[in-house]
Amino acid sequence: MSTDSHTGRRDALKHLAGGAFALASLGAAACATPAQAIATGPTPRPIPPVSGPGNWDMSWLERVNKRRRMVFDTSAVDGGMGLSFVSAYLDGARDAYGDPDASSVIVHRHASVPVVLNDEMWKRLGIGESLKMKDSKGEFFQKNPFLSQNQNKEDGYDSVDKLMEKGTIVVACNRALTGRAYTLASKEKISRDEARKQLFAAIIPGVYVVPNGIFGVCAAQEVGCGYIRVQN
Repeated sequence: MSTDSHTGRRDALKHLAGGAFALASLGAAACATPAQAIATGPTPRPIPPVSGPGNWDMSWLERVNKRRRMVFDTSAVDGGMGLSFVSAYLDGARDAYGDPDASSVIVHRHASVPVVLNDEMWKRLGIGESLKMKDSKGEFFQKNPFLSQNQNKEDGYDSVDKLMEKGTIVVACNRALTGRAYTLASKEKISRDEARKQLFAAIIPGVYVVPNGIFGVCAAQEVGCGYIRVQN
């Protein structure tokens, strides 16, 4: 083999090694410890006036202002796992630090949006049955089991309204909610516009709707939130 061939291979290996080192460095930065994330996280920026045609309320970003900031990305109801993740985080922060000093955001997108709908919509859409969720008596839920007013000790679910009372910011995906509205329109033989109007009126008060869930997750990260994907 020629000297030029050896030199070419050596240069190529050096190039690959350099690239691998750069990737490893990026990976290490992405996996920074919570303490590092707190120290280097950006402070919330002023929120510009809403000017888009949809008049999205982005004021929730101003509430992401604590020392610790986390966004929980949940795409399935899964027994309220997203709410449980948020609750566990806040409990852990309280136990470890006394004052959690934490801003928590949970984004409900894709199949998780039933969590933010009221009892009437759970019944009309048959959500309990579609999710195969049964109460302690073995019957499908006719009401939203993630609202504290509907809970029994035997159910064991965290409640979205109680987390909101403690300061958790709840965000929901417009696209996923619109999909549910179209399901309602088909089921009840009403227009899509009317179904959308009724479904959005059934969103739990205090929930913020964003253009889509991925945008909501990214917006929270832009103001300093660490990211947790909710999954088994």
